[in-house]
Amino acid sequence: MSDLSDLDEKIKKARGSDTKPSKTADKTESASNSHAGIQVGFELVGSIVISTALGVGLDHWLGTKPFFMIILFFLGVFAGFFNVYRVSQNLGATVGYSELHRREKQAKTAPEQEKTEASDLDLKED
Repeated sequence: MSDLSDLDEKIKKARGSDTKPSKTADKTESASNSHAGIQVGFELVGSIVISTALGVGLDHWLGTKPFFMIILFFLGVFAGFFNVYRVSQNLGATVGYSELHRREKQAKTAPEQEKTEASDLDLKED
């Protein structure tokens, strides 16, 4: 029993006296979450408003009263929900992001699983 208490004391000493997450980390996470929420709102509303305004403009210019407005409204709704999905799933649109995302997922897997996957890949390459 004393070995466990000694180990606990050593762990606390190695981590430092405060094992609770700092308040700055909580504030940073909260700010990040609120930023993502604001981004989602702007992308959803913005895509609908901009596409509908383009539809109204095209209808006025071409004389086809509700046709382009309706089509571009639904296209804006689709684009808005797609953007919400993209932000919520953390899917970026930058080049090479999918490769980085795949590597991050592989880095989170267990080492034993990586070894078996690596050996399977080695066999496939030969």
